[in-house]
Amino acid sequence: MTGLVALVLVELFAIATMSNISFCDATFYMGCLESERVALIKLKQDFKDPSNHLASWIGDVDCCEWGGFVCNNITGHVLELNLERSELGGKINPALVDLKHLNLLDLSGNDFQGIQIPEYIGSMDNLRYLNLSGDGFAGWIPHQLGNLSNLMHLDLSGSYYELRVEDISWLAGPSLLEHLDTSDVDLIKASDWLLVINSLPSLKVLKLFSCKLHHFAPLASANFSSLNALDLSGNLFGKTSIPSWVFGLSDLVFLDLSSNIFRGPIPDGFKNLTSLRYLDLSYNQFNSTISDCFSNFDDLEYLSLGYNRLQGTISSIGLENLTFIKTLDLSFNELGGKFPISFVRLCKLTSLDLSYTKLGQDISEILDIISACAAFELESLFLRGCKISGQLTNQLGLFKNLHTLALSDNSVSGPLPPASGELSSLTYLDLSNNNLNGMISEIHFGNLTELAFFYANGNSVNFKINSKWVPPFQLLALRLRSCHLGPHFPSWLHSQKHLRNNKFTGSIPISMGTLTSLRSLNLRSNRLSGIIPVSFENCSQLVALDMGENEFVGNIPTWMGERFSRLRILNLRSNKLHGIFPIQICHLTSLQILDVAYNRLSGSLPKCINNFTAMATIGSHHQVKAIYHASFENDYIVEEISLVMKGFMVEYNSILNLVRSIDISMNNFSGEIPMEVTNLKGLQSLNLSHNSFIGKIPENIGNMRSIESLDLSGNQISGKIPQSMSSLSFLNHLNLSDNKLVGKIPSSTQLQSFGASSITGNDLCGAPLSNCTEKNVLVPEDENGNGNEDDDDGGVDWMLYASTVLGFVVGFGCFIGPLLISRRWRYKYGNFLDGLGEGINLAAL
Repeated sequence: MTGLVALVLVELFAIATMSNISFCDATFYMGCLESERVALIKLKQDFKDPSNHLASWIGDVDCCEWGGFVCNNITGHVLELNLERSELGGKINPALVDLKHLNLLDLSGNDFQGIQIPEYIGSMDNLRYLNLSGDGFAGWIPHQLGNLSNLMHLDLSGSYYELRVEDISWLAGPSLLEHLDTSDVDLIKASDWLLVINSLPSLKVLKLFSCKLHHFAPLASANFSSLNALDLSGNLFGKTSIPSWVFGLSDLVFLDLSSNIFRGPIPDGFKNLTSLRYLDLSYNQFNSTISDCFSNFDDLEYLSLGYNRLQGTISSIGLENLTFIKTLDLSFNELGGKFPISFVRLCKLTSLDLSYTKLGQDISEILDIISACAAFELESLFLRGCKISGQLTNQLGLFKNLHTLALSDNSVSGPLPPASGELSSLTYLDLSNNNLNGMISEIHFGNLTELAFFYANGNSVNFKINSKWVPPFQLLALRLRSCHLGPHFPSWLHSQKHLRNNKFTGSIPISMGTLTSLRSLNLRSNRLSGIIPVSFENCSQLVALDMGENEFVGNIPTWMGERFSRLRILNLRSNKLHGIFPIQICHLTSLQILDVAYNRLSGSLPKCINNFTAMATIGSHHQVKAIYHASFENDYIVEEISLVMKGFMVEYNSILNLVRSIDISMNNFSGEIPMEVTNLKGLQSLNLSHNSFIGKIPENIGNMRSIESLDLSGNQISGKIPQSMSSLSFLNHLNLSDNKLVGKIPSSTQLQSFGASSITGNDLCGAPLSNCTEKNVLVPEDENGNGNEDDDDGGVDWMLYASTVLGFVVGFGCFIGPLLISRRWRYKYGNFLDGLGEGINLAAL
């Protein structure tokens, strides 16, 4: 028998040799399986493919030659299906499960417009990699995903719609998980999230950005001790401290705890995390002096402590040993002291932000220290509002790779040095609100071919530029207020094609509707008139539309809400628009800035306002990516906008991606403020002032946790100020004046910190008002609806008793009197009671 087998093998080998066939190459490959080809065709049929990315999925051609997936080069089975950023929509056909050998599925970056994640994905047992991020899925995440026992990579982050999890226990199923990203998924009901994640010992990357997490379950130490990256930013941990188990993750390379309102001192436990390369603690409320807990971070490349309340001097932080640091952000703190000389050791520094720290020294001293080692590395330098003085010198020319220089709101004086014209990489130059003087000529711009933003307003510089000079740059923004430009209009500005604060008149040409790929349109501050042309509906790719401060008339078109599905910014401020606010605008789920103030709009504010999903979530990924102040590369857009925030007109650019605002002030809106507006938990500014709103302030307004500016003044709002308003911890601008509010102002440090002018013109009492006393205040009700305050004397309130007795006598007399007098009434009342008794007996049966 053995000899027979050997003979067969010899013959097979001979045949293979004569036929020049190798058993190891793909010559035996027979093409993709018919069942899997049919499954792919079914998938294509249910996809919406406007960009024709699946054009190759046709005919009888071997499907393994189609684009978007990888086949096994021997068996022909489809192993990987990668349709990332293919602009697909529609739905996912169940035939997907017929790809039984699939181990990688990536559908990220498409838009399935609010459908649920299909449950049957949980039956694809061989999946090891599943990426559904940024796909526009909505609703509950199916627990069937817990059946994917071989899964090692799961990414469900960044949906444009709201994904939710109520019970997260299914996540313990894929015990081999190494990468988990559920950023932007609502986990507020998943109270056991930490205990479940602690059952995943192989985890190396954990990203839970903006998941509405609000507490940490008790956990002595973490089983996922091999974690390399942890992102818990943008959650609701304000009443807790950083848990101790975090400081036991000694292998951490990436840690982001920003935007959580952590308070108190920065914990010493950070000393244990010496492997860190990226650490972000910005946008919290750390409020003590900084210890030297960062001094041993030899490998740290990124450190952001901006937007805290840190005190002390910069030199006391012990950052001089961070010789690998590339990005350092200490902005918006209460730090002081001179720029440390020891920073000469930071040779790899590419970005430095010390904005609004109290340096108080000469600009040349700072530039000397930085240029000693990092002159050729530095790309961004932010020194806004640092109380620096002195003159700029030609040492600026040393920073050859500098693309952002922001020195605004200081006391820098003297002329602009000619070396500024040597910064060929410079794109952003902000010198506004200083004491600069002297002459500026074309030599100061000689090699600035990349310059896009130039701000010199608030200085006394004198522009002396040859009338025939043509700049080497195309500016996107220019501010020269208070500068000397005359006597003639600067001819070099004629060459700037992208600057739209002009004085254009007339109507918008209908032909503008042919710009179907247009993503950003800014017509602000002109004198354009007429209606918004219908042809605009063809511009369906618009992300930002600013038509503010013109003279447009007519209604807000309903098709804006139906056609502009990508819109993030809609500014129609200061026009002559009238009519109602169309409910179709509620379809703009990605809208984060809405400004229709100073028009003639009327009617009620629609309840569907809570459909503005981008305003209902706190710091979601897609908002950060949607409007980005950088360049036109990678589908990003450059944008800036003027908004009224906290009572002042503010221009936003570099942080525009973080702003969420609604302003409908100075119109004729009426009716009650819809309760649904309180669902916009990510909203930072709400201005409903100077309309005709009635009714009460919504009781649950305290749910709007991100609100910083609230203006309801100049309406007809009545009732009491809701107690929940005292929980708005970020609120720093409030105006409730000139309404019909009554009662006592809720006691809280927050509300009592505002001036009396913010609540005048009402019938309110209590701090900060000084001209009223407690006895004028209506008795508030406790949780059981019972009064809990005595009168001024501390004795019995006789007036209350007398009025109660009088009311009883009158009411009883009005009821009993007719029964005593009229026999007919007594008869009818008796029949009524008989009928009522029979009804009760029947109900009991």
